[in-house]
Amino acid sequence: MKKKVLLIALVLVLALSLGLIGCMGGEQEEEEEEEEPTGPQGTLVIARASLSHETFLPWTGGAIEKNYLSGTIYESLTLRDRDGNMLPCLATDWDLSEDGKTWTVTLLDDISFHDAAGKDWGTMTSEDVKYTFERLMGEDSISHIKGSLTGGNGIESIDTDGDYTVIFHLKGPNVAFMNTCTGPDMNGVVCKAYLDQYGDEVAASNPVGTGPYVRYQHVVGGYIQLQAIDDYENHWRMGGVSAPTKYFEYIKFVVVPEVSARVIGLLAGDYDMVEIGAEVVNQVEGQPGFAVLPDIEVILATDVIRFGGLDKLDTKCVPPRYDPTNPWADETVVGDITAGVLVRRAMNLAIDKEEMVNTIYEGVGIPAVASMSIPEWMTTLEPYDFDPELAENLLDDAGYPRSAPGAVDRFSMTLIADERYSAEIVSLAVADYWEAVGIDVTIENWLWSTLRPAWAAGDLNTGYAWTHRTPPTSLDPMLAINMAFDPAAVLGDYSDEETEALRTAIAEELNPAQRTQYVEDLGEYAHDAATQIFLVAVYGPIGVSTELAEPRDVFDLKENIEQIHRK
Repeated sequence: MKKKVLLIALVLVLALSLGLIGCMGGEQEEEEEEEEPTGPQGTLVIARASLSHETFLPWTGGAIEKNYLSGTIYESLTLRDRDGNMLPCLATDWDLSEDGKTWTVTLLDDISFHDAAGKDWGTMTSEDVKYTFERLMGEDSISHIKGSLTGGNGIESIDTDGDYTVIFHLKGPNVAFMNTCTGPDMNGVVCKAYLDQYGDEVAASNPVGTGPYVRYQHVVGGYIQLQAIDDYENHWRMGGVSAPTKYFEYIKFVVVPEVSARVIGLLAGDYDMVEIGAEVVNQVEGQPGFAVLPDIEVILATDVIRFGGLDKLDTKCVPPRYDPTNPWADETVVGDITAGVLVRRAMNLAIDKEEMVNTIYEGVGIPAVASMSIPEWMTTLEPYDFDPELAENLLDDAGYPRSAPGAVDRFSMTLIADERYSAEIVSLAVADYWEAVGIDVTIENWLWSTLRPAWAAGDLNTGYAWTHRTPPTSLDPMLAINMAFDPAAVLGDYSDEETEALRTAIAEELNPAQRTQYVEDLGEYAHDAATQIFLVAVYGPIGVSTELAEPRDVFDLKENIEQIHRK
């Protein structure tokens, strides 16, 4: 009997205990339900073919790094909208001297640096801006704008006038200098005090900026994830958005080399936004809940083939990136032209660009007239015709005949395709066209993270060519022209006396009409000299979930990602 009473007592105690716990849990749930989110929510997942160097310092990477650094972790002096207009960011005003050689930039006076732990690293000043540009210009810099900053009309010196004025003294007149200060290209202003204290090695993995996001996680070759700062709602630029909860707490950039895998992931809901190629546009368009942006009428980029060994005036590499033993750089004079020009013209004529547009690019491009989609060139130049018979005649005239009819032995070369865009299928098509006129082509597949440093170092001078997508031109053609033709450019591939004279004239000319004429002259010269193989002018298609709102104030959807939000 005693055992039975004891058992009943224990059961009652247990029941009472569970009841109390249940009541306590209910009170906690009620308290939690009262809290409503006020800041950014969820994760924006973006799949890309490559994140290149996967670095967090502006001068240790190239153009791809801007996609996850610019506007997120770092902020630049200026921004640009979808129409190409320059907008203020960290800079409020910029003025050019009458002689075109001095730019005076006024900065905001109340912007703070912060790290991932929420520590305040002080107010951004002119010293931080000066330090950033000096590092972008430094010997160890591999930034894609280094050539524009250090070239003939680049920066001579930088002064500060108080804490919030920076003065750029240029080597020569340069009306387009401020283009290099836009977010998508300069990436952003770094904190000098932080770099001085901890050095590049620490800062390269734990960056300090003024932007609304900080580094959260990084798996090399896998993904980079950013997190909104704790005080997002009070951030000077993003804190003013009308509905902060529509923005994202996390932004995750995932490396997915295969375009088919990116499309599958998008349609499965694993990704919100993916970089795709024209060949898979029809797999996304028309699918409920998904769209392809931007509109196909918008020409943003140009697919080309670049040659090694054509940068005749190169000042970056020792020895220069020039090798006249390449057939396409052959200086033998044939009539009033060189054999190298004949070879390059022939290689352009051998390719049916219209067929490539209609097949590989699914009709969403046009045959390219030059290496960049500069408006002055798009409206005045014509693409090379498809004329394999003329191509063969030019190769014969240049001194590169077939040994016998049908032999593929005029000369041998290696064509490199990286993992981005549609480079592999484009390279296969081009190789077929060239072999049809007798050029022996070997295709090699490289990662962009391998190709870019080899190109920059001058390791592709002899026997190499490679497919490349020239990025869209921005506010002014000067930045694009410098990237292609400046002898000091990190990724330059062509320069000679004529291109340098015209490039310098464009930079120095203050009269708009005369400057436009020089731009047209350079385009005509580059077209006739066939400085590259001009393939297809394309829009860079991006597959997106229709749950995302398209930010019309962003020039390129892959840039200024912090402005992407839900509808």
